[in-house]
Amino acid sequence: MLSKLKYYFFSWIFWLSYFAVARALFLGLNWNKTNGEATFFECIQSFLYGAKLDASVTGYLIFFPTLILIADSIFKHSWFLKTVNIYTNILILIISILVMIDSGVYPHWGNKLDVYGAFYLNNIGEVMNFVSFKTVILSILLFLILGLPFYFIYKKGVHPILYQHKSKWTSAFVFLLLGIMSILPIRGGLSINPINLSTVYFSNKTFFNHSAINVAWNIIYTYSEKDKLYQSFEYFDTNKVQSYVKQLYPLNLHSPKLLTAKRPNIVFVILESFTSKLIFQKWDNITITPNLNDLAKEGFYFSNFYSSGDRTDEGLVSILSGYPAQPISYIINYQSKTAKLPSIVRDLKKVGYHTSFYYGGDINFANMKSFLLQSGMEEIIEKNDFTQNKATAKWGLHDEVVFEKVLDDIKKSETPFFKTILTLTSHPPFETPVPVVINGPDVNTLFANSANYTDRALGNFINELKQDPVWKNTLVVLVADHGVPYLDNCSVSDPKKFKIPMIWLGGALGEQLTLIDKYASQTDIANTLLSQLDMPAENYPYSKNIFSPASKSFSFYTWNHGFGFLGDSTTHIYNHTSRRFKIKEGKEFPDSIGNAYLQMVSDDYLKK
Repeated sequence: MLSKLKYYFFSWIFWLSYFAVARALFLGLNWNKTNGEATFFECIQSFLYGAKLDASVTGYLIFFPTLILIADSIFKHSWFLKTVNIYTNILILIISILVMIDSGVYPHWGNKLDVYGAFYLNNIGEVMNFVSFKTVILSILLFLILGLPFYFIYKKGVHPILYQHKSKWTSAFVFLLLGIMSILPIRGGLSINPINLSTVYFSNKTFFNHSAINVAWNIIYTYSEKDKLYQSFEYFDTNKVQSYVKQLYPLNLHSPKLLTAKRPNIVFVILESFTSKLIFQKWDNITITPNLNDLAKEGFYFSNFYSSGDRTDEGLVSILSGYPAQPISYIINYQSKTAKLPSIVRDLKKVGYHTSFYYGGDINFANMKSFLLQSGMEEIIEKNDFTQNKATAKWGLHDEVVFEKVLDDIKKSETPFFKTILTLTSHPPFETPVPVVINGPDVNTLFANSANYTDRALGNFINELKQDPVWKNTLVVLVADHGVPYLDNCSVSDPKKFKIPMIWLGGALGEQLTLIDKYASQTDIANTLLSQLDMPAENYPYSKNIFSPASKSFSFYTWNHGFGFLGDSTTHIYNHTSRRFKIKEGKEFPDSIGNAYLQMVSDDYLKK
């Protein structure tokens, strides 16, 4: 058994060393992508962060040999060990080819090879049109430098260990345990969130994030997601779709200037799960959000505002990139696609804003970190940046701790700044660090109580901010990431599930106490904000200027099996699985306008 245990651990060392060498070769062949701005520390970080995905892939690769070793321990037949040898040699060949192709096409694609790129490689003639002869030679040399040495290392140094001693059948239990333990590196440890691309994103320089990605892991991951990627919705010909959607976004719109400063500080507070059903409502005869109620009367309150989807990752993309959610698939999962999205973060950076993001949980959740870094976020503060004793919630830190950190940072921040805060406590399991105010064991009461806590933390944050001189030149935007079915247990497609509050307030607003009842969506924040800052917004085709009197009053949202399209007198709820309207009311828009909108968004998504 000792020999096979030795083989098992040497196999881990073998594959981790292989992937480290592969990363070094990738860095060397694509070094010009650093634009001369690379540092030694960034190179080291790419290895340290990349090791997480390397370990995940190694867990996959070693799982099958572990099963073979279990079988060999029981049945003791020579062909078991020969199978392990053949299996490993095939893997060395295949992964070396993938590494070779990845390094060769990266300068042209600017993205790591994934399953979609692999499908594209079926047309090798097209590939050769943009890959130079020099690249081909360098790629072949990389294959030889990587594949052949590791083939001989395995053949001469690792595989012979298996034949040193015979093991007893009892060793099968040991290898069964090791096989089970390999699940830990595969999913990235014991944390709530499984490993994803955000786990290895660490830099504002895209190249170093890409260098940390293990190409084999990327192909496995994107293969598991491929069915979601190719979800498309075809209802009409392209011309009809464009004519329908074009009428929703009139050109050259103007709006009143509401800001008193050209470059005010901007604070986005994205409230976890804050449905509009919380606002101006009581639960168990207790007002749920007294502070938000007051703030809604103090600034601009958007009373017909809707989330684009029903997940945090969809809300982030819609708010920061003005991009609608899609049924089934989530664009945040595909770094090659999110890299092509517009970004208000990036646009604000161009005019001198310092950008930062605050979250009390694990920033790797749902690929948020990769999206934020690609969007241009300069500074990300998450639960690991706080002292351990402050992380008292299951998911990380409660909202008041994060708000306190933001207030401290504002006092030290250069202006203008753009700070985005994503709250957490009103996420299941709805734990609060203070005595319960709204008492009850059911999920609706637990949610109402957690929202009451977040409302209190938000109220304290705004009151403290008002005492700071920075307030007079600051715009605060309060908006939820998505709605929820809680409180009234509405259906998954009900507009009430997607209706969320948005409030603009702050000393930088010249006018206040205004109710905005135009139908709007998270995707409209980008155009509305940039227009107030006299910045171009044409890169946001799914975003309208809410303050313009000429912009259309409508909202669009999706869930996994359909969409909702809403207007002043329109309610279209469509299930694309049954291809039927659940509700079709109103004549201000064509009956199929929502279908056309969904088709345009899905076509655009597939092309990115």
